[in-house]
Amino acid sequence: MEYKHFSHDHNLIFHQVQQGQNIRCSGCESDCSSGFVYACFHCSFFLHEHCGNANRHIMHPADVTHPLILFPSPTYESGSFLCDACGKAGSAFSYCCAVCQVDLHVQCAFMPLKITHRCHRHELKLSTGNPDRAGREICNICTTQLDSKHWSYYCAECDFGVHTFCGTNEVKPALFVDAS
Repeated sequence: MEYKHFSHDHNLIFHQVQQGQNIRCSGCESDCSSGFVYACFHCSFFLHEHCGNANRHIMHPADVTHPLILFPSPTYESGSFLCDACGKAGSAFSYCCAVCQVDLHVQCAFMPLKITHRCHRHELKLSTGNPDRAGREICNICTTQLDSKHWSYYCAECDFGVHTFCGTNEVKPALFVDAS
């Protein structure tokens, strides 16, 4: 079965990744260690299933006035972008709004809007740079600084905030704060 993706000139085939294959997704720049990918072996172009099937336009709380558009490469002269969610550089797919200057990695665009975490009794809501967490400066899981420019998960009732990575990964917390 062949598949045509807007970001690549050639048709892609659906390929099951074999153990030991060294494949990197051209969409999110992470390893494809198992499962299926869309592949062009001629160009060494590969996409995770979720990257290959990502919508071209999405509405997102990071920009409530415009849809974010999926671009196959950064729109900047430098050839890279800084993700507004995680703060890391990217040079592959990005969701972007040129008007509002919002740039997101594909995986960051699909972070859950609410999470529960074993370190806190309330639901934590995704904070996309709004003033929800004005007083919160330290992640309640890893105890390093929260950067107000980047997203976090936050409980306003308890002033409990965590990095998005800390909130979505099972890591042993360095600090447990119970806001009973």
